[in-house]
Amino acid sequence: MNKCTLRFAGDTGYFTEDATAQNVLWGDYSFVNPSAAKAATGGPLVHIEASTTDPATTTPGRYTFYGRYVNWNASDHREPLATTFGGRYNIGGPSVAHTSFVVWRDSKTNQNAFACPAIAGRPTWYPLGTEGLDIFDEQEQVSVPPTFPISPQPPGSGIDPFPAAAQRVGINSPSLPVPFNSGWIFLDLNTTIAGNPNPPFDPAAAQGWLIYDTDSDGRFTVGYEGLRLDSACAPNHTVP
Repeated sequence: MNKCTLRFAGDTGYFTEDATAQNVLWGDYSFVNPSAAKAATGGPLVHIEASTTDPATTTPGRYTFYGRYVNWNASDHREPLATTFGGRYNIGGPSVAHTSFVVWRDSKTNQNAFACPAIAGRPTWYPLGTEGLDIFDEQEQVSVPPTFPISPQPPGSGIDPFPAAAQRVGINSPSLPVPFNSGWIFLDLNTTIAGNPNPPFDPAAAQGWLIYDTDSDGRFTVGYEGLRLDSACAPNHTVP
């Protein structure tokens, strides 16, 4: 069995799938907007599995989930997440629809606490660059805004909608303008951190996570996990 296939997990409880899998956790999350009636969404937490026998999670220098905290020696044995994702969006229609992407990114750095907003004394990796982003409409016409794959991303070097480790970004907001009222977005979160050649097997690889939700008139909300298109065990660096 390939232990690099993402599986359901989270942080409240555990089960063991077989003799080589350890501490597979599970749980769920919810978002509730108290300012909008009936606006709430939720889902399962991030899916992580561990193995002490799979070379992908036991070989020093490979990408593991906690690699930044264990000096990339694979001693955590946790599989990494994906690096490329797909997610649908809608900003029009019969009712007023609005989609937001909630994105977590790996800075690949054992980061200490810092004050927000990250202006003075900001981390050396901030803002995180993005390897690629394609915006499709329902007929597969595509708009490709310029992106920059190196972190920190220089000002004016391209669109930079997801610069932090965690953020919620509205589709068609100033951070992420789109030319179509509905469609889907291909998101490649890979980035190379300047001065940080990690993980050694592929310094351009960067795990992340995408969930997204769409609300109607600010009253009814539906949420989804982003479509995972690869694994940081074998990251995709090709943008369609």
